[in-house]
Amino acid sequence: MTIQVKLMPIFDSLRIRNLVLASVLVLPLCALGCGGGSQPAKAKPVASSTSEGTAPESADGESEAAKPKPKFEAVTLGSESGTSAAAAKPLGTESEQMESVVHALQPMQVMLGKWRGTTNQKFKGFSAVEELEWIWDFRSNHAQPALTVKSDKSPYIREGRLTYLPQDQVFQFTVKNPEGVQHVMRGKFEREPDEFTGDDNKPQRTYKLVLTEAEPEGDEAWKVSLDQQENNRYLVQLSRKRGTGNFQLADTVGTQRLGTSFAASDEDYGEKKCIISGGLGTSTVSYNGKTYWVCCSGCQAAFNDDPKRWLAKMEEADKMKKN
Repeated sequence: MTIQVKLMPIFDSLRIRNLVLASVLVLPLCALGCGGGSQPAKAKPVASSTSEGTAPESADGESEAAKPKPKFEAVTLGSESGTSAAAAKPLGTESEQMESVVHALQPMQVMLGKWRGTTNQKFKGFSAVEELEWIWDFRSNHAQPALTVKSDKSPYIREGRLTYLPQDQVFQFTVKNPEGVQHVMRGKFEREPDEFTGDDNKPQRTYKLVLTEAEPEGDEAWKVSLDQQENNRYLVQLSRKRGTGNFQLADTVGTQRLGTSFAASDEDYGEKKCIISGGLGTSTVSYNGKTYWVCCSGCQAAFNDDPKRWLAKMEEADKMKKN
């Protein structure tokens, strides 16, 4: 009993000391974050519009109108792992989507024009010889333009449509063979576009675009590579597979340009810039007494369909350059 009486004051003093320490630690924290009557920190103003039409202010108080507007860049939605076009969100306006597609296809503008292709494989003892022409198509779908090709005697591709899908960030090449069977292939650059000065001191462009068919209509899948060797020559390598087998090279078609080479660099265009695609103009169109350049028969047809549309786009582009 005597021992307990002596220890109780010790316990009491320890309890009092702990309470004092706890109050010393807790009170400063409450002063910083608790709602015990202290004034909260002032929130930054939220941007809002005014009835007088003045530009709203941002969180830092600067007028949004005074801030520089970002320049347009090609919009891409989805991931590289494969967000389908149907599941992706709309890609802004029709004009924005068109600009994205045209920008992606610009390296391939070197293919515009007429060509002659010769197969490596022999058919009845002879190589197959074809004549083909690449042109722009802005008429079928304004928001989804494409480079199209038609061939008269190709044993592989009679019609083709090469475009870019911003939603999936891939190129798509849809072709029909002589039997009318359609093959839809998608892919990316295996060798990125490169420009260099050739032996003739003229700009040359090279690239290699590889496209593979994932869901064939029949039991045969295709893989096609467009291998641009220089401005006036490219190779088409066609591989095929059946079932779950591997792709096997079926043929290589060497393609040579017919006629004048297209320039690969914008600085060579001068005033001959196509009003539709921005490529090198090779012929002219007229409207209201004025003449404009176009790069191919496809752009010529698009301009003649709706000249006001393309003139308005040209004026808009000129205003953006001045700003």
